Amino acid sequence: MSFFSQAKNRSAGYAKDRMKLLLVSERIGCSPQMMIMLKNDLIHTAKK
Repeated sequence: MSFFSQAKNRSAGYAKDRMKLLLVSERIGCSPQMMIMLKNDLIHTAKK
C-alpha cells in the first residue's frame, strides 16, 4: 500500500510543478518555445 501512496505523492508533486511553470510563463508573457529554451539552458548550466 505504501508504494501506491508514494507514487501518488510524487505524481501530485509533478503536477504542482507543471502548474507553477504554466502560471509563471503566463505572468511573464513567455512563449512555450522560450520556456523550453530557458529550461535547456538551465540544464546545460547545471551539468557544468
